[in-house]
Amino acid sequence: MKNALLFLSVFLTSAVLFGQDRKPNFFVRAEFGHATTGTGDLPGQVYGLEAGKHFTKHFKAGLGLNFAHAGRTSTGWFHSDAKAASADLTLYADLLRIGFFNLELGAGGYYRTWHWTYETGPDMGFYHEKLRLGPSSRGSFNEGGFGYTASVGMNFRITPRVGASLRTTYQNDTNANNLITVRPGVIISL
Repeated sequence: MKNALLFLSVFLTSAVLFGQDRKPNFFVRAEFGHATTGTGDLPGQVYGLEAGKHFTKHFKAGLGLNFAHAGRTSTGWFHSDAKAASADLTLYADLLRIGFFNLELGAGGYYRTWHWTYETGPDMGFYHEKLRLGPSSRGSFNEGGFGYTASVGMNFRITPRVGASLRTTYQNDTNANNLITVRPGVIISL
């Protein structure tokens, strides 16, 4: 594992530093940001890593892995927590290019697994079609589903191979679980 990480870091560094003479065909994007789920009442974080290919100057596609965690405690009597992991495929269109800036629209699909945990206080119960809790109880369940994603983002080129991004995404799946994120990130073109 150490050798693979060492090789990857040397490869990425050499590609960024010495690969300036050709047009980039591939990209890697790492993101970290704010996420909300449920009805917007479960705040948390999202982490994402995406690798993709440029097909033309204005169109590209990316395969991504995303992880999210959101939770809330309400007046000490009720706690809810959601953890999610997803794999997605997104197609992007770079619509507006002005110098070092471009506007990016994305649409695609994903598969996500959720792990939901609920905890009730002494005077409260909780009912969900997959979980029923009485007072002073704790329970959890897992579910997965396919869904769609839509994103709007801004990319800023810092060097010919390195850039910064800021995206907002909306995702919804077949279980009606949604995830809204704001994600700053770093893009490396290879």
